[in-house]
Amino acid sequence: MTNYKKIIFLFLILFFSLIYFGYKFTSSLGYKLGGTLGKSNSIEESIERGVFIKKLDYKLIPSIIEFKKERFFFIEKSFRYGEKSIRETILSNKKDDFTYQIVMTPKEGEIFKGDFLIGENSDSMSFNNLVDTIKLDIIKQKINLNRTHKVGELLLFDKR
Repeated sequence: MTNYKKIIFLFLILFFSLIYFGYKFTSSLGYKLGGTLGKSNSIEESIERGVFIKKLDYKLIPSIIEFKKERFFFIEKSFRYGEKSIRETILSNKKDDFTYQIVMTPKEGEIFKGDFLIGENSDSMSFNNLVDTIKLDIIKQKINLNRTHKVGELLLFDKR
């Protein structure tokens, strides 16, 4: 009877090992984030990844435009996720990648109170050289005309 229990025990270990390694193999073939550009979700994550540069202060012009929630902005080095895990950080060194990127937290939800958006004709949120001030246009879309027009600016600068 003890040999019978040993055989069942070994069979169960082998069975669960096959399931585990099969899952690990097939899950790596599915949706693939590995190698794609990444952005940190928070300053703490950016520091943990070793890509944090500095926190930014901001100014909204005109001051009647307001954020829907409190927002924080910071600059981090651009990075790519690792091939096997999104927890792995690989600093971007491809010539098409930018060296730095601006991250806004929290990311989710509407940014401004009202129908305001960050415009496409703004300074980029990714860049190769650090600058003193980054200027982002704030636009409002005219619903009936399917056009946008600039109504303000979001200035990001070094927090002192």
